[in-house]
Amino acid sequence: MSRGAFLGRHSLKVLALSICLVCLGCSTLNRQSVSQDADVALVRELMEPVYMGQQALIDTLGATEHDMIVFRVENQSVKRVPKPEDFPQIWAQESIVFFRVNDADGGHGALHYFDPQTFRLVRLSAEAEGPDPSLAEQPHTFTLFKALSDAGRWLPGDRDLSLVRLEFEYTSSGEVRFAGKKRVRGIAGEPFLPVHLRDKGLVFFLARNENGVHSLMSVDQNGQDLKEHALGDAGEIARIYSDDGRTLVFESDKKGYQSLFRLDPDDGAITDYSRSDNEETGENPYILTSRYAYGATTPVVVKLPETMDVRNITSLVMAQNPEVSLKRALFAAALVEVGIATLPNYPSFYFEIGTVSPAGFFSNQGGFVSQTLIDGLVGLVQPLFDIKRNTELGRAARLTAETARNQLDNEINERVAEAIRLYFEIAYLNEMAAVWEELMTVYGKRASHYSTLKTVGDAYGVQLLAADRVLVAGRAQQEHNRQQMLYLKRRLKHLCGLSQGTRITLARDDLFMDEAVFRDEGELHDLAVLNHPRIKAATSELKKAYFLESAGPAVRGRLNASAEYEYTGRNTSNAVTDNINLTLSGSVSTANKKSARLHKQYWQQIKDSLRIRLGIVSGEVQLSLDEALMDFKAAKHDYMAKRANTRYYLEKARVARLYESIDTLDEEAQRDPLAVNTAVQEYLVAVGGLAEVRKDLGIRYVNVWRETGRSTFLPEQIEGFSSKHVDQTMASLWLWETKAAIGTPAGTAAFLRAAKAGNINRVYAYLYSDSRLLTEMMFRERFTLFLNACAEEGIEVWALLGEPEWLTDNKAIQDLTRGIDRIMQFNASKNRLEPKITGVKIDLEPHSIPGWETDNEVREALNTSYLRLLKRAETRIGDVMPLWVDCPVKYFSQEQHRALMRQIARLTDGITVMAYFNTPDKTINAVKTVLVEAAGPIEVGLEFSSKAPVSDTLYPMDRDEWAQVVETLSGQFLGTSEYMGLSFHDYSALKPMLNGVR
Repeated sequence: MSRGAFLGRHSLKVLALSICLVCLGCSTLNRQSVSQDADVALVRELMEPVYMGQQALIDTLGATEHDMIVFRVENQSVKRVPKPEDFPQIWAQESIVFFRVNDADGGHGALHYFDPQTFRLVRLSAEAEGPDPSLAEQPHTFTLFKALSDAGRWLPGDRDLSLVRLEFEYTSSGEVRFAGKKRVRGIAGEPFLPVHLRDKGLVFFLARNENGVHSLMSVDQNGQDLKEHALGDAGEIARIYSDDGRTLVFESDKKGYQSLFRLDPDDGAITDYSRSDNEETGENPYILTSRYAYGATTPVVVKLPETMDVRNITSLVMAQNPEVSLKRALFAAALVEVGIATLPNYPSFYFEIGTVSPAGFFSNQGGFVSQTLIDGLVGLVQPLFDIKRNTELGRAARLTAETARNQLDNEINERVAEAIRLYFEIAYLNEMAAVWEELMTVYGKRASHYSTLKTVGDAYGVQLLAADRVLVAGRAQQEHNRQQMLYLKRRLKHLCGLSQGTRITLARDDLFMDEAVFRDEGELHDLAVLNHPRIKAATSELKKAYFLESAGPAVRGRLNASAEYEYTGRNTSNAVTDNINLTLSGSVSTANKKSARLHKQYWQQIKDSLRIRLGIVSGEVQLSLDEALMDFKAAKHDYMAKRANTRYYLEKARVARLYESIDTLDEEAQRDPLAVNTAVQEYLVAVGGLAEVRKDLGIRYVNVWRETGRSTFLPEQIEGFSSKHVDQTMASLWLWETKAAIGTPAGTAAFLRAAKAGNINRVYAYLYSDSRLLTEMMFRERFTLFLNACAEEGIEVWALLGEPEWLTDNKAIQDLTRGIDRIMQFNASKNRLEPKITGVKIDLEPHSIPGWETDNEVREALNTSYLRLLKRAETRIGDVMPLWVDCPVKYFSQEQHRALMRQIARLTDGITVMAYFNTPDKTINAVKTVLVEAAGPIEVGLEFSSKAPVSDTLYPMDRDEWAQVVETLSGQFLGTSEYMGLSFHDYSALKPMLNGVR
């Protein structure tokens, strides 16, 4: 063969090989491209649950402004990382991480150290000392001891672990720099677990010798004064830590089993460890979470709220609950498995390089090179029959990930429901604490009464013993409730992923779960079947069985396509031989047919069992839903009965007080001196029963949502029944003729009908300047009946005070004080769990006094008098009740009066704007200006009286016209945070219309 022919033939072979490899490569790249698109779609669908908890937490609590500052130990130096982007590396032992967090209260650059062992952010104090503000920028020091591995050795030949002292300097503005390092020398053994007792200026650590025995050692905060602590018969020490920063806690087998002991660094005394009763140490409220975006995680610092409501608890559970985190990690692993399942369809690349020597190799050593054969083989192989099998296995892996996602959803569903149930239980115990406090007062009065009369006769001695017995039982119940509260809070903190030292306070709230309703049971069953993650997981497993069946058996026929380039070198004098081989090879197992038959039978049985399992799970979910609905309905009926019971005992207590105040019995009649005491006791017990059924209502409401698989929607639902939820469609009502409304049962009933028709939840009841309704016995009892009746309908009764002459009378301060004191005394005469006057509204109008508009001196004097009265009212009421006032639109719309408006807003809790106009459009335009200038809660007052000037009232109108006006005005302001609803002036104007009288 000529050299040209050989080269031409060789080129053709190389070209053919190149075409083959390019085709296979393009096919491979195309397959990778398609798989990548599918993987991206899968990630978008499935990755959300991995980070949705963290995102929900960030959305709920809000991310703080912060900077992450990272130093890293590298060999013998400590260097600051310029742009720390690798978030997982902050957990490394060689990393020292600080967060500069801007406080919400205006503090700048507060510095926190991230402790990777306790997962806490520790605030570094850098307060200015003395009056000189420049001292705030004086550097402070932070000392850290770390046991570093051999990756950070300081000198050659060091042990695997060395105790290293690291010092940093920082200022109150959050600037930090590395100040120095020091290796603690002379340690006999390998140091680990350094524990810094900062209050004592000591660092304890364990040193492990070659035999694995641990010694307890310490140094001072400068890394000097190395000591070994001989603990006598303390036994083998396993671990050490500190729970208070002053004493050391260590684990030892001193008693023959592992137990905890406490070491006092001052005198070396060893005592048994016992945890302090006050576990809530008030640690730093900042916690660290992460945000996932653009394929990477970044650290986010969030601050726990001072009081935690249902929404905060839910977001914490979703983000930090350990069980949820475990399921989330398993789900992430299942997602990785999806990627692994696609790999077998990629073609395999193989090669061979070898030498072959003829038999003469052993007899002819000199001709070794010339007689040696050099072989090489490069190729690609693709199993054809396995493409479909691997594709089906990949689909099955996706369904495995889907099952893991559903299991994650179910875990979230269960843990959120459990946390909210704990919220209701803790709220119940908080309420019962007040009930028991009042009950113990009642029991104490009874015991005191019989103690005084004990000398009269033995019968009173028996009564005293009975009273003492009740007191002892009451104290035991109070202690049990306290212990139960601690336990429930510990469990709630665990569910929220918080350390047990974290201080948590639940938001005080009244939840009216008796108003909750559910849709038709059939629809709820459909929702449960469609949404419950347990059913979804069972469905995914069933679908996965179909793909695994379709994948075929492991014992199967084989068909492989391969392309290879073969190279053989003879010797230096002969031409090179090369070949391109395209091969189709296969094999058929003798068990192929039987394997296929058994495979089909196996998966047929698996599918049948999974169908049965799906039916079982679906049935269990629906039966559990039926039970939850039944319990919830029973709790609603129980609530109605308990509320009627409470109403009965409340009236009984009122009548007992009335009889005691009248005391008209003749001398021969025997009056029970403890009648009021007994009646109040019965009422308090009834209140406790009502609180318990309210707890049951909440828990059973949560159970219904849990059984539909939608616990994560509970915060939005529950907030709708919260007393703190401002229903902007509700309204308030002025009641000037209070005496007429409460004078007869018919008058009170008519008022309640009108209030319900007008969607009223607050009434401003005018109390005369001499407060006769609160002092004269007959009026006082009628007013008490009115309060009780309004409370039954969820209507708050506020005291409306104000006389025009107060603005000009020198005795106005005394009159106002007397009026408020009478309100406070009236409330104090009731048990604190009985309905009372809820708030105070001051109705004074300095702008209506002659001269206010025209004379600056008169206006200034009237404004001063007005603000002085508000200041006295605000001081006298304190935090006991809210204080509101009435103000005209001009205080907000006219520049010269805005200073007055801002002072009023500082002294009060809310303002009712008297937007008195004769058309809704004028009202809307005026209120828009008010809401822009408002610095607090605002009600929009509307005038309906026929006695008002025509330009200031919406009179006349019928029921339909009134409803249209209310809907129009409410629709304009709904969603504005300052808007608290409409306020109608007044009852006498609306009474005929709301009661259906034309």
